[in-house]
Amino acid sequence: MRVLIVDNDPLADPIVECLGERMAVEVDYARSGTLGARLIGTGLYDIALIDSFLPEILGTELAAFAADMNTPALLISRHPATSVKLGRLGFPYIEKPFHIDRLCDETRRATQEPAAAVSRLKAASTRLQANVRTLAAAMETSNRLLDEIKIAVGGRGRT
Repeated sequence: MRVLIVDNDPLADPIVECLGERMAVEVDYARSGTLGARLIGTGLYDIALIDSFLPEILGTELAAFAADMNTPALLISRHPATSVKLGRLGFPYIEKPFHIDRLCDETRRATQEPAAAVSRLKAASTRLQANVRTLAAAMETSNRLLDEIKIAVGGRGRT
């Protein structure tokens, strides 16, 4: 089995290396979302462990891309609020700091049923996209209202 870790923070590396030893898997690293996407695109990985906060791309976007490439993904989150959001959307995740046994269990679970894991990722991505569209519509409405207020206030000042 081959695992890709996409994380720009090397602090978890020793724990992840234990994953390789305990599960007898090959572990590769990508320190950026761009490189992670390129490596996921090769189709060589059985699972991608992806940090939820990457400089160039959101972890959820990279997980959705992994799902499109039929690669199961497990998001890694350091922030409790982010973890709650990931859980609500249905993204599989593990919180930092994590225990090696839990990491092994979650990795096994995602790779034993890859089709189910990819299906869950795609469903979570669909929910996320719907939320983003709703947010964009709300922002557009808000901006329109602000423009109307500016016009109304500006018109009063001229009379």
